Amino acid sequence: MLAALTFGCTSAHQPVNAQCTFNGDCNDDLVCFARYCRAQCQSDRDCSNMYRCVPSDDPNKRVCVPP
Repeated sequence: MLAALTFGCTSAHQPVNAQCTFNGDCNDDLVCFARYCRAQCQSDRDCSNMYRCVPSDDPNKRVCVPP
């Protein structure tokens, strides 16, 4: 059982645009979406660099993605 838990651990927290598998792989304020840590948003105005605010896999969170 311990071996299964060890191999199931995620990597250290990652900054925005770092690759990820789970939300736990990203810094606390980021969401893992399309295998990258993304900034959370409410609308396109919350995103920089012409990024768009889209729904994530979590129905309660939206994320900034490249155009």
